[in-house]
Amino acid sequence: MFAPNSQKRKRKLNNKAKISVLIVTRDGAHMISRLIRSIMEDSHLIRNISEICVVDNGSKDDIGKALEGFGLKIKYVRNEENLGFSKAVNSGALLCHGEYLLLLNSDVILPEGEILKMKEVMDTYPQIGVCGPQLIYPDGTLQRSYSHFPSILSEIVPRFLYEKFILKRTLKGLSTPFFTSPIYIVDALIGACLLIRKKTFQDLDGFDERFFFFLEETDFCLRVKRSKQLVAFIPWAKVIHLQGMTVRKYWVLGRLEYNISLLKFVKKYHSEWYVRFFIFIRFKKTLLGTIFCLLFPFLLFSQKKRRLFVYYISLLIWFLRGFPEDYGLKRLKS
Repeated sequence: MFAPNSQKRKRKLNNKAKISVLIVTRDGAHMISRLIRSIMEDSHLIRNISEICVVDNGSKDDIGKALEGFGLKIKYVRNEENLGFSKAVNSGALLCHGEYLLLLNSDVILPEGEILKMKEVMDTYPQIGVCGPQLIYPDGTLQRSYSHFPSILSEIVPRFLYEKFILKRTLKGLSTPFFTSPIYIVDALIGACLLIRKKTFQDLDGFDERFFFFLEETDFCLRVKRSKQLVAFIPWAKVIHLQGMTVRKYWVLGRLEYNISLLKFVKKYHSEWYVRFFIFIRFKKTLLGTIFCLLFPFLLFSQKKRRLFVYYISLLIWFLRGFPEDYGLKRLKS
């Protein structure tokens, strides 16, 4: 972990500014130090931030110590156990009073000037309830930054084909007389970096706490759209995302948690017959994946393939056990 050098260059938050920063973290002291450093190094951004709130979701490393020495009055809340991402966000949002809620994963870095591009869009278009940037890797390579709503179609069509021929072609541009660069209206955004209108967040009662981890932002974006507001993707605002750092150590449990959230999402928005067909497709894909690994055991010499095989077996057991909710990341609550 690098040491903050804020004693050399103090920064002050502006109590009257529009942006409240909310960061939820677990076991990410080194990452959150890097994130806050990137905030402090953007002198224009810091003048637009009224407060920074950090919710520590039961970390085993010393997040509190990592926050010391930055010269900022950071609101720090520590949960004794992992309450789940949605519940942590909702509790942190209660402490935030700005017009906008800047929700950040601890594994992002904010290049100078990029967040203010998002704020300018939100200031200009009050019909936008939430917006997100283009997420990039440290080398500048683009990441997937927006998504579709889960559906039977997206399960049947291979992901690379779906994204190339369906997802990208359904992008809708917002008429932008005030900007020369495009703004796109999308189904949902990847939740690593979101700028949310605080009133929208409050009107929709925040994130649905039934989602422990994964798809909580997709669910929120769907409710934003149903409230007749827009979900906007801003490709010319770029934020670095060290993708997967928060769950990489527990990849299998993370993928199981994704399936748990996916089933909750489908049950929430679709009929019983739709849910049954959806489960059938997911189960068939899992079974085929397991059989493929068994038929070609030489593939298991690869560590990545062995991990994938463990995932298929675990997911198959989850289906056969009747979809228990405590089968994924909830095992790591304490």
